[in-house]
Amino acid sequence: MSTACLSHTRILDKDPVTVGHWMHAQGSAPYREGVTCIGLERDGQLVAGAMFEHYNGSSICAHIAVTGRFTREWLWFICHYPFVQLGCKVVIGLVPSHNTKARLFDENFGFKYRTTIPHGDPSGDLCVYTLEPQDCRFLTRRSYGRQR
Repeated sequence: MSTACLSHTRILDKDPVTVGHWMHAQGSAPYREGVTCIGLERDGQLVAGAMFEHYNGSSICAHIAVTGRFTREWLWFICHYPFVQLGCKVVIGLVPSHNTKARLFDENFGFKYRTTIPHGDPSGDLCVYTLEPQDCRFLTRRSYGRQR
């Protein structure tokens, strides 16, 4: 008889300071008062976070940091917030060109590469990605409860 290790996950959407500072420690944008952050905690440790800023009524910029396994529920939350709750037409992602892991994450997520801004990042060039609602496969919420 084998025992499966079940981990406990929790969405953090009411503690932007904690999630924002954790994201900054992972190399994401610095936390600033007024940004919205949605984190994922697994067994008491943050493993993923999304920070949203510069909302203008049509678009918003998103930063994402991931250090562990994330859940489909968290993906739904970070898509529902800009597209459904705010009604954005586009989410903008800015990624340093050398960060191939983040670029691959964005592309697999559904973001489309748009352009590169030379010298747009302190470490070099900056890639601009966008995600529109019709390209977001995580907006449909299914039952994410544990199977028994």
